[in-house]
Amino acid sequence: MSKKVISLIVAVITVFSAGFLYCFADSNYKGAPETVSEAYVVMDAATGQVLIEKNMHSKKYPASITKIMTTLLALENVSLDDKVTISKSVYTIPKNSSHVALIAGEILTVEQLVYATMLPSANDAAIGLAEHIGGSISEFAEMMNEKAKELGAIDTHFTNPHGLPDENHYTTPYDMAVITRYALGVEGFREVFGTSSYTCSPTNLQSEKRYFHTEVLMLNKSSDYYYANTVGGKFGWTEDSKYTAVTVAQKDGLELICVIMKTNQRYDRMKEMKKLFEYCFDNFNKASISFDGDDVAVQVYDGSEPIGQNYVNVNVTTSCILHKSLSEDNISAKLEIPEVAYTTEEFLPRMSISLDGGGYMYGGELGEVMLDYSFEMSDKILETDVFVIELKPTVSVEKDKSKINYILIIAGIVLAIFAVIILCIRSYNIRKYRTIRRRKLAEKYRKMQE
Repeated sequence: MSKKVISLIVAVITVFSAGFLYCFADSNYKGAPETVSEAYVVMDAATGQVLIEKNMHSKKYPASITKIMTTLLALENVSLDDKVTISKSVYTIPKNSSHVALIAGEILTVEQLVYATMLPSANDAAIGLAEHIGGSISEFAEMMNEKAKELGAIDTHFTNPHGLPDENHYTTPYDMAVITRYALGVEGFREVFGTSSYTCSPTNLQSEKRYFHTEVLMLNKSSDYYYANTVGGKFGWTEDSKYTAVTVAQKDGLELICVIMKTNQRYDRMKEMKKLFEYCFDNFNKASISFDGDDVAVQVYDGSEPIGQNYVNVNVTTSCILHKSLSEDNISAKLEIPEVAYTTEEFLPRMSISLDGGGYMYGGELGEVMLDYSFEMSDKILETDVFVIELKPTVSVEKDKSKINYILIIAGIVLAIFAVIILCIRSYNIRKYRTIRRRKLAEKYRKMQE
C-alpha cells in the first residue's frame, strides 16, 4: 500500500471523527434533563434561587394550580372555623369540571372548603371561599392580583379563584414558584398541601360524609408514581392549559419547588418532576458564605453642616445553592457604600453578592444584603437581615466540559483505529514480502534441479 493511500485513509478518518465527535458530545451531554413540558422551573424554597428552568417566564394558563393562591388567601384572611353559606354561584361552573356537589344554602366550614379546593380540586368549593372572603368573585380576584403583585409575580393576572379557562387568567412557572414559596410560610398551608385524604363531615343539606383525595399521586404510597421526598403538591388541567403541576420536595436539607406547565400527557408531569428533583438533589448543594470586614466611616450632613459619622458594619453570613462544579470560592462580594449621608435622605449601604466561575448554573448577581449601620451621635440603630436571591440565566459551560471529556475519548478511539490500520498495513506488507521470498526460493530451487 502506497504512502499516498495511507495518507488518504488517515485524512478521511480525521475528518469523519471531527464531525462524529461534535454530534456524539452533544447527544451525550448530561446537563439538566430534557422535558416534554413546554415550561418549568425548579426553585430553592429557602432563598428563591432558581436552579434550573425552561421558559420560566412564558405566560401560560394555570388551570387548578390557581387554587394555591385561593387557599393561601383563605388561610391568611379568615378562620378555619368560619361558617360559609354556599350561594347559587356554584351552579355556574361546568358540570363536567371538578366539584364536590355543593348545594346552594349548604353550610360548610372554611376548613372543609379549603380541603375540598386543594385535594379533589373542587371548583365549587373555591367559589365558596372566594365569595366568603372577598364578597364576590371579582373582588376576590382583585385580592389575588394584589397579592401576586406584592409578591413580585409581575407576569400573573387572575380573574377567578379556580383556574377555569379565561384568556385574561394566566401566570408563569416562575411566578407560581414565587407564590408557592410564600404560601409555604402561611400558617396551615403545608398541612393542607401535603395531605392525601380528608373526611368532610355531613352538613345541613348533605347527610353523608364526603371523602376527599388528592390528585397528587406522588403523595400516595400505593401509587406507581409515589415519590418519598414529596412534601405536597397541586395539579391542574383544562383543555387550554393542558396538564400543570406544582410540587415541593425535600431531601438532605434542601427544599425545592417545581412548577411544570403545559404537558400533554397526564402522567408525564409526575415523571418529569421526579426527574427534575433528582437532578437538582444530585447536582446542587447548600453553601454557607461569610463576609467580614472593618467598619467603614461615612460623613453625615444635616443640610450643608457635617454633624458626625455613620459606621457601616460589614459582617454578613448568608447561604445559597451551588452546583457541584462550583465552590464557595466562586462567590464574590462587592461593597456599595455612599461616600456621604444626609439626615433628609435614606442611607442605603449594601453588599452585592455574585457568582463567578461558570459551571452548569445560573451566574451573575445572586442578590443584595442590606448592611446594618449605626449613627454615632444618637442611639438609633437600624438593622435588617434582608437577603433575596434572584439569579439571572447565563450560558452554561458544563456542556463544554462534557465535550472535552468526549474529545479525549474519541481521540483515543481514533488513535486506536489508526494503530489497527497501521498494524494491518504492516501485516499485509510482511505477508507480501514472505510470498515474494517464497516464490524466489521456489524459482531458485527449480533452476538448481535443472
